[in-house]
Amino acid sequence: MKKLLCAFLALLLLSLSLTSCGLTVQRPDIKEGEFDVSITYEVNGEIKTLNLVYICEYAGVDLTLDGTSYRSWNGHFDGYEDGDVIPVLETENGKVALCFLIYPEYFMGEPDYATDFFPHVLTNYIYYEDGVEMIDDDQEHIAESYGVKIIGCEYDTPIENEFGMFK
Repeated sequence: MKKLLCAFLALLLLSLSLTSCGLTVQRPDIKEGEFDVSITYEVNGEIKTLNLVYICEYAGVDLTLDGTSYRSWNGHFDGYEDGDVIPVLETENGKVALCFLIYPEYFMGEPDYATDFFPHVLTNYIYYEDGVEMIDDDQEHIAESYGVKIIGCEYDTPIENEFGMFK
């Protein structure tokens, strides 16, 4: 009886420790994807279109500060090392860049991102003041001062992904 109780307690402790390691987080069926993103913008009266490919990859399970586990994703634009910031105009004091507010979770079918999120783009003026990088994200000011404004953004629809314990 004592051995049975010890075995039961050992199994209980093992299962509790495994659940805190993220084993209860459901894994995705589809772990990577590529999505077309097209942004049309104007620079000093000239209309330009940037066609990009956004690459999403499942990165495994991560922990939050409170110890809960969640699915983690990585995303980046093909050919751009600076992630979601793409410069479109250089000035003598800084640069105007397109800043994409885009998440791989949205494209990869994460349930929490299905209805409340959509990708969008901002123009930011990035400059240095006393050696510190500063950002101006006033869209009207950037359009008036630097002649850069966003006309439109189109992107692929997210996939329908399935999530389960044994994937």
